[in-house]
Amino acid sequence: HSERYIVSGAVALGVDGPPHQHSSVGLVLDLIDRAAAAVGLHNPSDVAALAATLLTLRRSSSWRRSRPAKNTCCPVEFCTLYLFCISKPEMTANKGGMFRSVGEYEPSKVSFFCLMMSWSSWLRYSRPRGQPGSIEASREAAPSRAPPCPACGACCPDDRQATLFPGTAFAQLAWDTFSPAQQTYPTATVTIDENMAATTTVLTITTTGATGTVTYSIASSTTAAFTIGASTGVITVNDASLLDREAISFIDLVLQAVDTSPATVSTTVRIDLKDVNEIAPTFSSTSTYSVTISESATVGTTIQALTVTDTDSAATNVACTISSGDPDGKFQFRSDNQTIELKAAIEPDSPTNNSLTYTLTIVCYDNFNGVYSGGSLASTGTVSVSVTPVNDNSPTWGTFTPALATPITTIDENLASGTIFTAAASDVDYGTDGVVTFSFSTVKFNTGADASALFTIGSSSGVVSRTAATTPALDRETYSHVEFVVLAMDSPTVTADRLTITQTVQVNLKDVNEFTPVFDPSTGLYNVSFSETAPAGTLVLNVSVSDPDFSRTAISCTITSGNTLDRFQMRADGTSLELKTQIEPDSPTSDPINYVLTLSCAIILPVLTRAVRSPRLERPAWTSATTPISTILENLAVNQTVFTASATDDDAGDDGLVVYSISGAVAENGSSVMEAFAINGSMLDREGYSYVDVTVEARDSPASGTTYTITQTVRIGISDYNEFPPAFTPSTGLYTPAIPETTTAGTAVQTIVATDPDYSNTAVVCAIAAAGQAHPRSTIYLLTVHCADMNNGTLGTPVLTSTAYITVNVTLVNDYDPTITLNSTTMVIPEEHVSIQFHCQCDCGRLGLWKRRCLDNNLSNVRFRAPSKTLVITVRDSATPASAQRTATVTVTVHVLPRNLGPPVWGTFNPPWISATTAINSVSENADEGFAVFTAVAIDYDSGPDGQVIYSLASVTGTDGSTSVDLSSVFNISSSSGQVQVKTKGILDREATPAYTYINFVVQARDNPTTGTPNSIIQTVRVDVTDFNELDPTFTGDPFSATLVEDSAAGTLVKQMVVVSDPDSSNTIITCQITSGNDLSLFRHKLRKLNNHRTEHGHRSGQAKKPSA
Repeated sequence: HSERYIVSGAVALGVDGPPHQHSSVGLVLDLIDRAAAAVGLHNPSDVAALAATLLTLRRSSSWRRSRPAKNTCCPVEFCTLYLFCISKPEMTANKGGMFRSVGEYEPSKVSFFCLMMSWSSWLRYSRPRGQPGSIEASREAAPSRAPPCPACGACCPDDRQATLFPGTAFAQLAWDTFSPAQQTYPTATVTIDENMAATTTVLTITTTGATGTVTYSIASSTTAAFTIGASTGVITVNDASLLDREAISFIDLVLQAVDTSPATVSTTVRIDLKDVNEIAPTFSSTSTYSVTISESATVGTTIQALTVTDTDSAATNVACTISSGDPDGKFQFRSDNQTIELKAAIEPDSPTNNSLTYTLTIVCYDNFNGVYSGGSLASTGTVSVSVTPVNDNSPTWGTFTPALATPITTIDENLASGTIFTAAASDVDYGTDGVVTFSFSTVKFNTGADASALFTIGSSSGVVSRTAATTPALDRETYSHVEFVVLAMDSPTVTADRLTITQTVQVNLKDVNEFTPVFDPSTGLYNVSFSETAPAGTLVLNVSVSDPDFSRTAISCTITSGNTLDRFQMRADGTSLELKTQIEPDSPTSDPINYVLTLSCAIILPVLTRAVRSPRLERPAWTSATTPISTILENLAVNQTVFTASATDDDAGDDGLVVYSISGAVAENGSSVMEAFAINGSMLDREGYSYVDVTVEARDSPASGTTYTITQTVRIGISDYNEFPPAFTPSTGLYTPAIPETTTAGTAVQTIVATDPDYSNTAVVCAIAAAGQAHPRSTIYLLTVHCADMNNGTLGTPVLTSTAYITVNVTLVNDYDPTITLNSTTMVIPEEHVSIQFHCQCDCGRLGLWKRRCLDNNLSNVRFRAPSKTLVITVRDSATPASAQRTATVTVTVHVLPRNLGPPVWGTFNPPWISATTAINSVSENADEGFAVFTAVAIDYDSGPDGQVIYSLASVTGTDGSTSVDLSSVFNISSSSGQVQVKTKGILDREATPAYTYINFVVQARDNPTTGTPNSIIQTVRVDVTDFNELDPTFTGDPFSATLVEDSAAGTLVKQMVVVSDPDSSNTIITCQITSGNDLSLFRHKLRKLNNHRTEHGHRSGQAKKPSA
């Protein structure tokens, strides 16, 4: 309050005229108080600003009316006041005064008035103690002209006159209509699009009660975006470029209307700007990105995080999609809609052969007012993805020539040149990573001796050949076979990344007849003797002969000469010489006794009989050519056994050596699948056929001549392998359904069309893997759905899944009332100006979202008085149209904590108190106990004990003006009601104590604070003591007698009686009358007042008359 009065005092000192004339200080203070209360200003700084405004207006040259220089007396007598009033249209000139209870006026209708007056003549200001002040015209007739100046006797010019009638309401100008209707500030009166064109009408205003022409203006504004027609009150767009929702959300206009009186009204309106989707999303720094990733990048790897924003204030989110450049469906956006991640692994290797470069076209849409719709704006960017191949596959062996077996082939020990076998391998890696080269890891004889010098292998062809080297010797007599460890290696750029495989291949050595037999002794000369009696069959000689060739150990000798008599022969073993017939040297036979036999010994070569029988296949577990011998998975790994063929050949030697091969493999659909068995299982496809007929060939291995073969067709069943994940329609797996928020549980939102190419997977099952909002207040839900294939009601083996992405746009329905959240419906607040903040939530319902903001969501600058108040708070949502808005109401009980803001103030006593020297009442000297003398009234605006008024009598003094007597024992006062009563009767004796003429009561009223020192006020109240007629008059000389002459004339004095004063102090006049003995009415009584308070009574005779005083 001190700040308020300091500023208000400054205004008062600014009033024109000499300071000694300014009893106006109280008036101006009261004007400021009333003006502040009218517009709800309670904060001292706000009141100070208002006072400064009044002072500025008072000094404004545009408001001051100039005075002629020739009349110098006028500034002395006249002052200019600017009265701040509340205007009400229905306040006509004859209806009420200018100042009324503040509560009668609308705080939004405020005007300034300039009044020029000589208040010493006809302006009256009063402010009774404890009551609001008032200013009004004098009840005497208002002057038709300004009164003359007491200094110079001149009158001020007519333009200084003011006519003021009692009770006149000076202000009539007021706001009338707003189109659209004005809303209580700061609620927006109108909402317009941010890009509204220039000259478009925004708001139309009119006034009522104007004097003369009204001029409209925009007194102040946060921007120059609007202009107003000075005469029409039509507000239009002045500069559309300033209506930018991204820069400001609302514009406040202080509108002012001035008539020619001049009277002014002003008000503040708020214009909200509605965002318009005018700006497409923008990429930060660039819309073209280049990314390089490895082929080994896993699903979920971040490819590129985009930063795309939309500066439209209502565009709360940006969603991006891949519109083109991803034919294989390898990429997707995460749920944040701005980060591209790897959706499926990129496999540039065979047989997938994915591309190594992708140019993704990215389209980003804005989410305007929470909706992705046809009205969304989009921007396009490009993300170029380069894939770096990774050498992640080792080579795999293919079909060797001859087919890989143990041994793979047999070569002559004296082989000088030529191809021995061909290795085959492949690598599915991309580019040079998939180029295979061959080399020997080791080449050794069976003894472990190194043989690498004898052989070479083509690095790219895999052809193994004999070199020209002769050392070491390729000697069957020393070694049985050669063991090759063949190395297949891919060719990545980085040597350290090379992957290799090895295969051990055995090549047998075939013995060649390269040595002649050797005798022991080496001379080949044998001397043998035996008796002539030796019978036939007697062993003559065991020829010791041998052959160094490994496989030619059988030797047979024949007698080539010297056996003319046929007496000797070779046994069956070929090296034993025996007697064929007994030798008889005697006569008459006379056989010679000396024989020189020549033996020829030769290696016995195997009998090269032609194969008379073909090999025969054994058929274990084989039924027929149309019954599968086994069933294999379509993805059976390389080098896995499918079945084993068995064949025998009864021929001896190489003729009986059986070699196996596959001569044909035909699928159910007639296509050849030879490579599936020759290289790997990648060509087997259950989706294309259910079996393969494999033709197995068995052949013998004659060294020369005809080779015999047999064939057998064997059926192999192909079983399905879960190799394909489900596929969506559309192939992107992106779905964008829209549903209203009132959609009930169980309602179909989106049907996902998914199929599985695998033969046996006839069904697809889908489940929501993740769900969430695009952002916490979005109506966009992003669902991640995983779909897995199924085989006869069970998940596929292995389980393969594909992911679909569903963007569900929930359209809003205003179907719920707002809810108001208060910590408690009972509030405890201090007794002062407070702002009650509460939280309301609109249409949360099914979505749990802040879909609409609540209006009227706080109470500001509300003043509460103890002890409690009940508030009914109503909020409404901001749905459009207004007819769709919904409301909620809550009742709040506010308990006010009292605060002792000041002492009590005197109210209206009973009877009313006028002044300390004017009697409020009177009391008889013999008043009874309990007699109510008066009731003191004090008001304390505090609440609770702070506002409880306790009355007491500080003193009670009887006096006649010169002598005083304490009478505190005669009276008491009710501490609660303030009623003063007679406590003791009989003490107030006017005749005994003259000082009892009147009594001064000093009444004290104090508050009763819980803590601190009480505040008190005192008031002196005068009460007169009235005399009570309690004593009879007394005569002097009673009884009296008189003699009257007959025929005395009327008016003749009969008797004059002298009477003392009546002892009662108030009985100063004594009236006498004839009460008996005057039956003929011959006498009358005459009263005469004497200076010494005695009364002379005379009785005169006369005609018959009634008694008179």
